[in-house]
Amino acid sequence: MCNASGTVLSVPFPVTRKELMGYSRIASIATYHKCIRELDEYGYIRYQPSYDPVKGSLVYWPDCPVP
Repeated sequence: MCNASGTVLSVPFPVTRKELMGYSRIASIATYHKCIRELDEYGYIRYQPSYDPVKGSLVYWPDCPVP
């Protein structure tokens, strides 16, 4: 699967904010959202928010570098 910039993306996996904040030891929700947004903007991940706490958001790992 390719996104608009031509990067091939892997199969998405679900994540929750609570889980990621625990792993990364981020205490502030604002800092969490800033980091996720920046990771998405810089092309390290593709983040698809779900706004459903049970379902979780989807994260894609790029399979090739972003140009």
